[in-house]
Amino acid sequence: MCFLKIKNLSCQKGFNLLFKNIEFIAREADIVQVKGLNGKGKTSLLRILSGLSEPDSGHVSFNNSLSDSDEYQKDILYLGHAPSISPDLTVIENLEYLRSLNKTDFNLQSLDALKKLGLGNFQNEICLNLSAGQKRRVILSMLFLSDSKVWLLDEPYTALDSKGIKLIESLIKKHSDNGGICFFTSHQASSLNAKELVL
Repeated sequence: MCFLKIKNLSCQKGFNLLFKNIEFIAREADIVQVKGLNGKGKTSLLRILSGLSEPDSGHVSFNNSLSDSDEYQKDILYLGHAPSISPDLTVIENLEYLRSLNKTDFNLQSLDALKKLGLGNFQNEICLNLSAGQKRRVILSMLFLSDSKVWLLDEPYTALDSKGIKLIESLIKKHSDNGGICFFTSHQASSLNAKELVL
């Protein structure tokens, strides 16, 4: 059984203590919604879990591999709340670049993923010309491509309509049914049967 363990985790930004001594274990098939008021460190926590940021104390491990190890990183997919795409590249070029940044195996082609999110006819469109929702869908296409065991999704429903939200929820549920772990944040209501990690 795979598990992600948060041990004695604390994070401070300047003079502001975001959270202190967090203890949590997520096991395979767990969906975890990270909750808290604005400014309480939800994004900071996901960045620490992804290995992009260091905690002030404590550590994170996945199957006993620490977050700064290659073994840990190959099992992690992190999608931030801002659309981290280049406006000067096409949709397909951005997705290929995102694939290259993630140290994971991929089980579908990029164009197939774009089609599933309604962007099949936009593959050669410059991302500067896309709506906010379309840009978000480019990023979320990674959910079709990644074999990572742990998904870290920061506000995945942002700029999506109800149909898009249902699609993303179905992907998270499928990931869980296949034994994966998902942490996510959201200001919107979710129909997922998720555990809560409150900051």
